[in-house]
Amino acid sequence: GARPVLLAAQTHPGEDETILPVHDTLRRIHPTLLTIIVPRHPSRGPEIQMLCDTRKTARRAIDGALTDETAVYIADTMGELGLFYRLAPFAFVGGTLVPKGGHNPLEPARLHCAVLGGPHIYNSAAAFTAIFAAQGVGLVHSSADISALAGRLLATPSEARSLGDAAARGAASLGGAVEKTVAVVDGFLSGHAPA
Repeated sequence: GARPVLLAAQTHPGEDETILPVHDTLRRIHPTLLTIIVPRHPSRGPEIQMLCDTRKTARRAIDGALTDETAVYIADTMGELGLFYRLAPFAFVGGTLVPKGGHNPLEPARLHCAVLGGPHIYNSAAAFTAIFAAQGVGLVHSSADISALAGRLLATPSEARSLGDAAARGAASLGGAVEKTVAVVDGFLSGHAPA
């Protein structure tokens, strides 16, 4: 709906503890802010709920009830990440503030969702680099960095949309690498190596 959204997708332990202070900072400016945390491993839902402490929290795995009073929504289920990328104009992509190598930023970028990522992006370096080079948003190192960038995007939705479009262009600039790789592998499997 009309509520501003902060999305933290595919988070790992250590990242939720970074995102929650961002939520607190931004909620002072945007009192209706909804922070959606999608843990990489849904079994972490109860752990994240404990971290939320006194914040009004709902867990998707329990009843999915989201009310106007919900401040933090823990999306601890599988197969719904695309929905959350469509709801948010930008997303922090997890596995990047802790040394996990980062999760694939192409899904949010292709859905015109601007991408924030930490320094640990080595698993998807080409994708992050293409998105950041296209001005599809950028690198963050701390709660303060995320608060500053997310705060700016929440305050200027038109900029967030423009950056989401830029992220999509960055993702498109990779030129369908997966499709090309599948074609090469298929050629080898059928006995016809590419020229």
